[in-house]
Amino acid sequence: MPKAAQTDEVILRTHARIADVDAAAWDACANPNPAAYNPFVAHAFLKACEESKSATPRAGWRPMHATLEERGRVIAAAPLYLKSHSYGEYVFDQAWADAWERAGGNYYPKLLCAAPFTPVPGPRLLVLGDMGEVGEQGPAFHAEVGAYARQRGVEHLLAHGPQAIHAAMAFGGGRHFDDIGALIDAVRTHLPQCATLAVKGSRFMRMERVVAQLLAPEGSTCS
Repeated sequence: MPKAAQTDEVILRTHARIADVDAAAWDACANPNPAAYNPFVAHAFLKACEESKSATPRAGWRPMHATLEERGRVIAAAPLYLKSHSYGEYVFDQAWADAWERAGGNYYPKLLCAAPFTPVPGPRLLVLGDMGEVGEQGPAFHAEVGAYARQRGVEHLLAHGPQAIHAAMAFGGGRHFDDIGALIDAVRTHLPQCATLAVKGSRFMRMERVVAQLLAPEGSTCS
């Protein structure tokens, strides 16, 4: 049976088999936007990994998939595995594991959130605020960041600040926001389509407000 932890608002469950989670409910969370469909987090792919014995406890992949439920409805899901080794993934943490073992610690088992055997990144969103202390080279430096993000395969870039607009322009298809509230609204819109979110900016830009609002109860306002 799935293990459950109760909070005031939602229930967190862990599942020893992906088959224990309703496929439609999982896929509604994992792939909410058909235009940005990622087959490697789909219920069918994860189930195939388990049924083929590729991702099982005997192979060093013990499924501990997590779901959040609210009023009996799955509202979030994540593929989790308790790993006894670092094979079949693309974290490349063997050096850390060796150092920790030599220091007398037990690196394994470790909890991994990833699609097994899949070196394919999900859609990525970069939220960029102004970088400080760049002087007259500010526009060029920000443009370089935007161009580099595009080169490295970032799918979406949202910018905030008078300098960061140059990053959005160089990115090609990036969006710039003068208002922090409008930026946060845009992040919320993009987030269901993205596997990775990075928020970056100099301290004076207070970009932590973006993260705080994403974690805050619905209806909270930014200050």
